[in-house]
Amino acid sequence: MSSSERLITASMLRDLVVCERRPALDAHGDPDARAPVSSFVEMLWAGGLAHEEEVLAALEGRVTDLRGLALPDRFPATIAALGSDADHVLGGELRHGDLLGRPDVLSRHDGVWFAGDVKAGTPFMPDGRRPKMEYCAQVGLYAHLLGDLGLGDPTRAFVIGADGEVAWYDLDAPSRDGTLRERIGRLLERARGIVHDRADTRGAAGALCGLCHWRQTCAAEMEAADDLTLLAGLGRSLRTLIEPLAADRHALASLD
Repeated sequence: MSSSERLITASMLRDLVVCERRPALDAHGDPDARAPVSSFVEMLWAGGLAHEEEVLAALEGRVTDLRGLALPDRFPATIAALGSDADHVLGGELRHGDLLGRPDVLSRHDGVWFAGDVKAGTPFMPDGRRPKMEYCAQVGLYAHLLGDLGLGDPTRAFVIGADGEVAWYDLDAPSRDGTLRERIGRLLERARGIVHDRADTRGAAGALCGLCHWRQTCAAEMEAADDLTLLAGLGRSLRTLIEPLAADRHALASLD
């Protein structure tokens, strides 16, 4: 698929929140340089799928399950299901323009459709108040698509977390960095720049790198650049603050 045909997906926005280098390499990297999926990641996938199956099996009301359909049939089947008397649609697909989303579940509340995902983690940051942005980026894109298609509410979305409880995200709630919808809009533009214009991106060493299939490629790039994040505890945000004084580890070690 060429960059002009590549769709912006919810998983791409999630990856962009965690590390901008991964979606760039997914779009333009050498497929032969991808590392094999580790057994630990496969175990996490299996655990997540088991949790998802348990949660979705417990939904109450009329359920339309599209997960067994071939991918080319998912979008028209989703449109049909949203016009039926179903209360929940599983494994649906939403498309509009260059955007693609496959929410775990679409649920109707008081006659209005909302989009959500099932996650094996907590939906909020440690303060218990702020949404976990990598989750919010995904369900926020689904909500955006529902709005663009005129099928549901673009201002709210939900995540069913590890405890099985439904957590709602108010995508129009104000914050220091703008509303969640505004932040997701910026992520969309960044993703388009990466996919279509090959915008510059940088990796940053961190705990999650070991789970990524581009870990070897990024490690080589950062070693070649003597990147500051190779220092334990020095992450992407701190690198931004330090770089005006020291651009790499050697320069940092040379400071008085």
